[in-house]
Amino acid sequence: MCGIVGIARRGAPADVAALHRMASAQAHRGPDGTGFELSDAGGVALGMNLLSIVGATAPGPYRSRHSGAVLTFNGEIYNWRELAQRWHLPILPDESDAHLLLRAWDRFGSRCLGELDGMFAFAVHEPRTERLVLVRDRLGEKPLYVHRKGGDVHFASEVKAISAAVPLTWVFPDEWHSAETPLGTDTPYEDLELIAPGKMVALDLRTWSWSERTWWDLGDESPAAAPSGPQLVERFSEITMRSLESRRGPGDQALLLSGGLDSAVIARVLRPEVLVTVRYPGHARYDELGRAEEVAASIGRELIVVEPTEDDLVDSIDHIVASLDYPVGNASLLSEFMLYRRIGELGIRVVHGGIGPDEFLLGYTRHALAAQCVTAASAARFGAYEPLARRFATSADLSGSIAERYYRGILRGSDPSGVLHRLVHERFAEEADVGRALTKVDLASAFPPLLLSADKLSSAFGLERRSPFLAHRWAQLCFSLPMELKCPTDAKAPTKVLLRQFAETVGVPRSVIDDHDKRGFASPVPVWLTTTLRAWAHSRTSPTSWSTAPARQLDPGDSDPYDRSRFMNLMISIWRETTP
Repeated sequence: MCGIVGIARRGAPADVAALHRMASAQAHRGPDGTGFELSDAGGVALGMNLLSIVGATAPGPYRSRHSGAVLTFNGEIYNWRELAQRWHLPILPDESDAHLLLRAWDRFGSRCLGELDGMFAFAVHEPRTERLVLVRDRLGEKPLYVHRKGGDVHFASEVKAISAAVPLTWVFPDEWHSAETPLGTDTPYEDLELIAPGKMVALDLRTWSWSERTWWDLGDESPAAAPSGPQLVERFSEITMRSLESRRGPGDQALLLSGGLDSAVIARVLRPEVLVTVRYPGHARYDELGRAEEVAASIGRELIVVEPTEDDLVDSIDHIVASLDYPVGNASLLSEFMLYRRIGELGIRVVHGGIGPDEFLLGYTRHALAAQCVTAASAARFGAYEPLARRFATSADLSGSIAERYYRGILRGSDPSGVLHRLVHERFAEEADVGRALTKVDLASAFPPLLLSADKLSSAFGLERRSPFLAHRWAQLCFSLPMELKCPTDAKAPTKVLLRQFAETVGVPRSVIDDHDKRGFASPVPVWLTTTLRAWAHSRTSPTSWSTAPARQLDPGDSDPYDRSRFMNLMISIWRETTP
């Protein structure tokens, strides 16, 4: 985990002082030093905040002795040593994956991207071709923002870095109403965009023209390539084990252990030295401590339990909002923030988490609700999820289309411009298989906020967050699987069948394998904001913070435990209050 910054100016020298301010604004991403490189012509300047995980590397950016190209890099390439051997590229003892990438770029250009297994966002200035190239990883684990206005370009890992160099104008995206997050490349600022996952954008410095291409897409591997029967089970197990083990890092590691299936599998395979979980006393609905303790005991590790309180939310909310750059919908924000803080206090640098299986193997309750055509009469069988089930039951009465039902079920509020409606229906139109359509919708809506918050909240404490299940070959295999192996239409059948079978082979406790009730790190924050913290939340929430936003009631009531509107209202108000 590092941070990158850069400036390009047309016909004028880059503002080096502004570049230094940018790097300083995200210095938490790289506690091991900061470096800068200025192009010979002076129009391009790059910077890098270093968090050293692999090798005793000096801070970048790194300049090629062969071509003069300059690389600034954030992330990890897990197979870099293997690639160095395959490509016969010499790597010195004090060099890292970034040096391998720079030498590969010299030899192969962007053709090397397809061989990289990792998470990354990087920029390369090519003086010979007079190009500035920006690249983001396949699934968007590492963020990369770019601000383009006139003859000035600024890019960085975090928005706060760009705002340290140029004034940003706030806008209110419609998606905050419908999805609790900007969608696609949108951000809540004019002229600022988030480069899409799997994209490469290039600026021709001579003509000041931009080009963009998709260097990876989830559907690149044909669904027909997936085997069946025993061969499928064997292949799934092989790829799962290889994917998880490839994410094992040097030194002591930590794991966010929720007590659910996904993090339990990581614990059994990687056996990290430190296990951390959360517990909210008095809120049994969010409590998975017993399961987490079983998993920890099964690998002989101590379990560190963090118990966030209302006071922690009051004390931390400004730090959380500032770390995120802008509010996004995520039920586990407080839990994650408190866990990362504790891990940072322990001196650990690498932390793993279980993001991925619920998106690629359809493990969320909302997937089952969409697939099973829930009615008002049958909603009660979903127990704690009955309020969510009733929302899907209501949507089922509106349309027989699964796409429309899913849209209505995930809709968080109004959709004034129809952007979420178009997104959902376009993804379903692209895929005949309902399971693949559901995954595509999630990857374009609910998934990005999870990755952004994981990256930024962990980076706030100088940590590198790894998500072992996001290895692209594992994601592609899961994407290719038929619906019945992911989300059966029978309400009593288990989800994530193949992963449960794999969990059994690696020794995950039976109680965890058989527990189908997903909790994750969700917190009682919505409950607090309607009870013990109601007055405080009201005092921090200003309706004038978004008077320019389309009219919408963001405080609809107290009855729905899945309603995060008060929390979003609070975060947006604090964001507007504290952001220049």
